[in-house]
Amino acid sequence: MKPLAIALALCLAPVSLGACSTVSTAVSPTADEKALYVAESAFRGALLSVEAAVDAGTLRGSDADKASLYLAQARSYLLKARAAYAISDASGAKTNADLAIALLANIGTLIL
Repeated sequence: MKPLAIALALCLAPVSLGACSTVSTAVSPTADEKALYVAESAFRGALLSVEAAVDAGTLRGSDADKASLYLAQARSYLLKARAAYAISDASGAKTNADLAIALLANIGTLIL
């Protein structure tokens, strides 16, 4: 179980929306901003779900290892999405955010 704890600790690094600009009421969020917001929220939810499932003993063994891998890969895509957003690469931000969301969806099948 130690490898899972280490992997989860790596995923626990602060995840913030610092790269996202604040959107005024006069400006609608763009597709890349929406995708990034959804990916960030999904990551937080998946992380909490995995932690709860591991603590409850319902997620263990190879499924726990897969969940840890999905979280690490999703975090990597989120970092890439934030970097793309920071340089105004809307397409790159949305693509990487969408990839993170797809990986995080796999965690739900492991927990349920």
